[in-house]
Amino acid sequence: MDIILLLLKQNMVMLVYLGMGFFLYKKNLISVQGSADIGRILLYIVMPVAILKSHFAEISFEHLEGLAPLASGQ
Repeated sequence: MDIILLLLKQNMVMLVYLGMGFFLYKKNLISVQGSADIGRILLYIVMPVAILKSHFAEISFEHLEGLAPLASGQ
């Protein structure tokens, strides 16, 4: 359940960045190129970091048993 909340949080952050880029573009504060650059930042930096962060979970003995049920005698 913690991973789902983490991913939802990361998606909300990305949505905020996307909304900021849209707002700045609509107000003519950035150009089409600037908007594309924000999209690239989301795609190449934020997404991989969110994926890696979701894999860094606390590992306990119970989690390891769940990964290898044959090793624990089940």
